[in-house]
Amino acid sequence: MDRAAKTKKYRKKTRRKQNGHNRFRYLGLLAGLLLIAAASVLFLSKNKEASEEYQFVTADEWQAMLSVFGDDMVFNGPGLDSAYVTGVMVKETLRNMGLSSEIQVTQDKERLRRNEVTGYYERILDYLDIGRKVKCEPLLYLKMKKNQYQMLQGTYQCNFKLPKLESLQAYEFYLQDDVLLGLKASSTDSFELNEVLIKKIEKKKKQIIFTYNSNTYKAKSKQLAQFQDGMECTLILKNGEVQKAKKIILHDIAKKNNDQINVLLLNENKIYRESVHLICNCDFHTTNGEKLKRYKKKEELSTGKIKLQRGSHITVSSKQKNALFYISDGAGNPISNGYYGSMIIYRNENGYYIVNKVNIERYLYSVVASEMPSSFDIEALKAQAVCARSYVYRQMESTEYKDYHAQVDDSTNYQVYNRSEAVEADRQAVDATAGELMYYGDEIVTAYYFSTSCGYTSGMEIWNQEGELAYLKPKSLLIEDSSKFDLSDEKKFSEYIVQPEESAYDAQSPYFRWEATVNPNDSLSGMEWAIEQRRALNPGNIQYFNANGNSAASMDGFGLVTGIQCKKRSKSGAVLELTLIFENGNVKISSEYNIRNILGNCIKQIVYADGKQGNGAVLLPSAYFTISYDARSGSYILHGGGNGHGMGMSQYAADGMGRSGWDYKKILQYFYDGIEIHQKE
Repeated sequence: MDRAAKTKKYRKKTRRKQNGHNRFRYLGLLAGLLLIAAASVLFLSKNKEASEEYQFVTADEWQAMLSVFGDDMVFNGPGLDSAYVTGVMVKETLRNMGLSSEIQVTQDKERLRRNEVTGYYERILDYLDIGRKVKCEPLLYLKMKKNQYQMLQGTYQCNFKLPKLESLQAYEFYLQDDVLLGLKASSTDSFELNEVLIKKIEKKKKQIIFTYNSNTYKAKSKQLAQFQDGMECTLILKNGEVQKAKKIILHDIAKKNNDQINVLLLNENKIYRESVHLICNCDFHTTNGEKLKRYKKKEELSTGKIKLQRGSHITVSSKQKNALFYISDGAGNPISNGYYGSMIIYRNENGYYIVNKVNIERYLYSVVASEMPSSFDIEALKAQAVCARSYVYRQMESTEYKDYHAQVDDSTNYQVYNRSEAVEADRQAVDATAGELMYYGDEIVTAYYFSTSCGYTSGMEIWNQEGELAYLKPKSLLIEDSSKFDLSDEKKFSEYIVQPEESAYDAQSPYFRWEATVNPNDSLSGMEWAIEQRRALNPGNIQYFNANGNSAASMDGFGLVTGIQCKKRSKSGAVLELTLIFENGNVKISSEYNIRNILGNCIKQIVYADGKQGNGAVLLPSAYFTISYDARSGSYILHGGGNGHGMGMSQYAADGMGRSGWDYKKILQYFYDGIEIHQKE
């Protein structure tokens, strides 16, 4: 066969092979295209669903947004068959509210986009939300936990299903106190995350993995060069991405201030426990004399296994700076918030008790979180931090818990500690005031504070004590009022307390005004028990008199209560002396806590300023109240105001002052006369 014939034959054979290969190639390409098309359809359908969830407002969300106006204003007309808000739905809402002529809706049945719905909602707020109950604020979303939304600013409740939120993304929300009413839009605001620990840098994915507040997060960043594994820093977040890091962390002041406090952790107001179980978010160890035992992260330590002898103790600690210890349930599940520092477990003949030894600045994170809502103005939180720090340094001189190797406990006996988990606002307030104390002359101030006033604060006369602290003087918290006032007259106070004083700095508190119904004879045994308990603690503040007016040793034979009378008021209106009149004798009660405790055992119902009702309370909100008798029900009606003892700083007023432009030093210097604020000497 010549060369030309061989070449022709080879070309035919090669062409057949190529055709076969091409057929397989085309089939593979076609299959790949079909897979890509299917994936695209699925992706688009999912994104369409997510887009609809965000772009449109559900009927449930609309109901929640309207709920602030009361049940009679909530939409209940035609159009509820639609899953999303339509023009018809908005029209019916406006008709129900009487706003049809003021707000025009041009759309009809089609769904309205979120920006259109929120536009109508904000116009409704302009007309109806005179008291500005609804706020629109940017919040940084972190995660969901137990059906609650954890934001950088705190934890919020939501009574409907929100659209899917992206972690570390900021959104503008409509909210009332700590309840989310609705979502407006995503936000471009910047936020800071303090005390962040960088765990890993993923260069290919252009993201960093870090821990914040004991939780792990991932975030995109275009500035990876500034990060290192294990670095602690403050992150600046915007649009869900890390913009930059600041290596200067204010909370490092704790390294300079090594003062520590020993806190006795009570067990439902009791000192002892039958057993103790602890876990930690890091590796940790125990020391007992010279013995050391190591535990892994989340491994549970149990007193049932360590065999702690009576009269001995064991120290539980970790080398990790951000280690948090949790009291657990015996099955490895935490039943407390996390504790910084070390945990010391003691055992004696009565059982076990726990002392948390912790740096004071870190202790204050959890005190501020537990004593004041994180939603309060930052200047109020700073004022609270300085108050709490001043208070604890004074209490460190106390010897009440000396036998338990502690200086304070974690209850209202001192300051509430670690009942609420600290969030960024709490840490920021403590960090910004780190080491600052209030001084009067050379002494640290005993910084008493309370929740809400009735419009005025009191001095130490409310505790029936001789002498006064020069820096604790009665104050007016009415915005327009002068400091000259005297509500010790029964008639003047009665006229004042029944009028809601909207100009007070703490008028936004639900406790600013309240009405309680009490009936001593319905719970006579409980009230008499409370009287005897309080008298045993301080006999001088509770005295018994028989029918002839002579001193009596007990209430035996006194019979039923026939009257309650205020015998003396403070300049601020607090009841200083209360008389319970019985059929065959009288009981004279002094000191605000005694009065609140004893009458609190008789409460049938209490209604607060926001309309909410309560019952089963064992403590009257305050001693600022009037007394009247309702013959029809046989009960006494107490018209009152405030929550707490009423001496020192009102926390709600501090919030109002902060929102009015006061800084924390001005707030503190108003409540505490003649004080100076500076670093611990």
